[in-house]
Amino acid sequence: HNNLGDTYLRKGEWEKALEQFEKCRNLGEQGGWVNMAAWADFNSSEALIHLNKLEHAKSNLDRSMDVMLKIGDKVGLGGIHQNYGRLFHAQKNWINMEEHYKKAIEIFTEINTPISLAEAHYEFGLALKEKGDKTQAKIELRRSANLFLHLNLEKQVKRTLKEIENLD
Repeated sequence: HNNLGDTYLRKGEWEKALEQFEKCRNLGEQGGWVNMAAWADFNSSEALIHLNKLEHAKSNLDRSMDVMLKIGDKVGLGGIHQNYGRLFHAQKNWINMEEHYKKAIEIFTEINTPISLAEAHYEFGLALKEKGDKTQAKIELRRSANLFLHLNLEKQVKRTLKEIENLD
């Protein structure tokens, strides 16, 4: 259910994503798999942010952060920080947004997950653009484009280069 929820996230189908994450959370709780319940919580926070249910998103992130720290799930921690970055971006809380995107980037670098790292740089660049920091936005977007290029992800490279062009 978690992977299906992620698929709905990528398609922008927030309500369907939430339904799948709720099923994942319930199954995780029933089976005693705290990691699955925590993953469902932090993944659902992305849909909740898009639906402007920011307090609910923060509650899910806080709950999942506690679990991920206890079990040492670095991939999950990177994703949680990225979602906190998204949350604080939505709230235009620039200081916390930067702190959490930088932490996500640090974790994704440490555990060597280049696609997650590329997406984090991309999102961070877009958030910095909205903040009005075009210089730093270009730096983050170039990092993203280079990673996508290394991964041979042409669609993402083109999307990122277009964002860089729009900054000029």
